[in-house]
Formats: sequence, C-alpha cells, structure tokens
Amino acid sequence: MTVEISYLTATGAGNVAFSDTIAASSRKSYSMGTRLAGTRASVVVRSRTPGRPIMVERAMYWNNRAEGTDSIGGCGD
Repeated sequence: MTVEISYLTATGAGNVAFSDTIAASSRKSYSMGTRLAGTRASVVVRSRTPGRPIMVERAMYWNNRAEGTDSIGGCGD
C-alpha cells in the first residue's frame, strides 16, 4: 500500500511531503528530523491506496530517551 506523509510547519514555509510503500500488516517508523530538521511541525499521514485504511501512532522521545509520549490515531473516511 502507498502512504503519503506530510510535515506541516506553523508558517507553511518549508512544508515537506513524500510517499512510501508499506507492506500490509507491517509497521514502519519515520524520523521527521531526516527531512525537516531544526523545527516543529504537524504530521499528516494518509493512505493513498483506495480501500486500504491505515493506523498511525505518534511517538516522541527526548532527553536521551529518558522521557516520551505517544498518541494513537484512528481510521476515517
């Protein structure tokens, strides 16, 4: 299945979007810092394969992985 990942900055300047292919029933991680370094951004993940919803989790770690947070998304039309 194909997914589209978008990093949206507060000002809209420097937004980044890219697509990737992920196997069904699998999991994949992306590091925002590899494509959009040194700033904060919102993240939007969309399935681009018709009829194939996805589940997305946001995990953030800092302070040498001593703390963290996590948020699980859901499917929608």
